[in-house]
Amino acid sequence: MRHSTGVEVLPISVSVRFDIAFDVGFTPILAFPHRGGRDKTSHFNTGKQYQSGRSCGQRCIRWYNRLPDDVCIGRVPKMLIPFETPYDLRGTLLGGQAFRWRDEGDGWFCGVIFGNVVRMRRVEDGIEFVSAPDDEASLAPLVRDYLRVDDDMDGIYAALSEDEYLADAVKQHRGLRVLRQEPWECLVSFICSANNNIPRITANVEDMAAHYGRALPYPEGQDCARNMFPSPSELVGAGEQALRDLKLGFRAVNVIAAAEGISAGEGPDLYALREADYDDALAELVKLRGIADKVANCVMLFSLDKPQAFPVDVWIVKAMRDWYPDAPVPPALNSNGNKTTPTERHKREMREWALERYGEHAGYANQYMFHHKRWVDLVRDSG
Repeated sequence: MRHSTGVEVLPISVSVRFDIAFDVGFTPILAFPHRGGRDKTSHFNTGKQYQSGRSCGQRCIRWYNRLPDDVCIGRVPKMLIPFETPYDLRGTLLGGQAFRWRDEGDGWFCGVIFGNVVRMRRVEDGIEFVSAPDDEASLAPLVRDYLRVDDDMDGIYAALSEDEYLADAVKQHRGLRVLRQEPWECLVSFICSANNNIPRITANVEDMAAHYGRALPYPEGQDCARNMFPSPSELVGAGEQALRDLKLGFRAVNVIAAAEGISAGEGPDLYALREADYDDALAELVKLRGIADKVANCVMLFSLDKPQAFPVDVWIVKAMRDWYPDAPVPPALNSNGNKTTPTERHKREMREWALERYGEHAGYANQYMFHHKRWVDLVRDSG
């Protein structure tokens, strides 16, 4: 059979197990030999050098050396990322880690991953998705990486379940994951989280994208129009007042300060911080205006590969105060009977307590503690 470009191609059935699979009944089209594609797997953990190679009029990807060289794959309606472990897609996408996912009903969620509109849903054998402008074959390793499908959840659950309260949390929220997001968007999102809630953070982040980000094509036949999140230089061009007009309030000056520092090369190289150790990454992030311990730990946990990061917010304070008598949490009321607010020193001490208790799983402990405390209080208050 001859491909539309004139290259001789061979339709075959493949029996090996892929990390990425096609809809049932699809037969890949392979073109051999081929040396023109770009190997993207060596850099997709950072997302910084993610690019689409092309040959045969299609995008290509190296299949982890399971097939010879690059495989040229025809366009398919949906792509399946197969796995067998639990995955709570809704709780993971909408639970306060990321702020640009929309629940479209029937199990579908629409968001933006590294400049691509992606619609995905949980199915029995994994997660299926469609994407644009990059086709699904090109984007699948990055989506898998973003979703952290390959985290050792059995080991994480075993470690967390040694804790009485987290054992209950694991039972109730099994499948909740930590995402690996694009660092700049993650940083701005959590700058916007100061004295804020999830719906308002979502509105702030989406409004910045809608007004100052580049419009993206969306998957064929899908109604999911979205914009790129604006770059640091694009936000600098917008200016502080423009962001205040989008109801960012006092957060606008901190967003612009971070954008100015990073666009001028004076702020941290966020992708390089993925390779830095925890303490060095923390020290670099808190140099930015408006970035203190909690926001820095959110960014490190959700985008910079720091599994020991432990953001301390109001729900974590409540959980630690109610469940752990030995935790270094300030009392709810001071000597005058007024509510107390944890200081930066308190947050640092609570984080250090969690790191000693949970070690490399402190970040996952944080997520399950956060979600479970919210759920327990919701059940209590509604009952």
